[in-house]
Amino acid sequence: MVEHITIRQAVQSDLAFLTQCVVSQEYCQYIGSLSATDIESIKKENKKLYNDIYILETGGRNIGFAEFYGYDPINRNVSPNVFLVPNQRCTRVAGRALFAVLKFAFEYYHVHKVILVVYGRNQTMRHILTKRGIVEEALLRQRIKIGNEYEDAFMYSILEPEFMAMYQKQKRDQ
Repeated sequence: MVEHITIRQAVQSDLAFLTQCVVSQEYCQYIGSLSATDIESIKKENKKLYNDIYILETGGRNIGFAEFYGYDPINRNVSPNVFLVPNQRCTRVAGRALFAVLKFAFEYYHVHKVILVVYGRNQTMRHILTKRGIVEEALLRQRIKIGNEYEDAFMYSILEPEFMAMYQKQKRDQ
């Protein structure tokens, strides 16, 4: 059984975990602006971590992180990138992590819409999004460069009222 997933602000002591995640980038979903070079720069300059990076935890262990970028307070949108460590990528954990990230986005950022971009080859996450009723809005042709190749991505979104209905249903089903 998957334990409850919590989200907390990343702190300086999370740098090793984040570096490990970014180094294994070939296995991950789209991470956005965070790179191994960014993390090394933070380490060397002893700067505070980005404010919009949050650690996903369950059972006292780190299972991934979420980076929130593209926050648009005028139109009330935000786009999270979600990364799960390889041994936590089963459908059940990924689904719960996604739900925790969406809940956090709507509660913390007070947005009307959350936009998610997923690699075309990430069939597991695409299935989870569709199963949860998150709408596929667009095919983004050759959106992401991996090595020397470009790969398509898909943009999904969920609106606040849709999420609230999902949240209420989950609470009733527990």
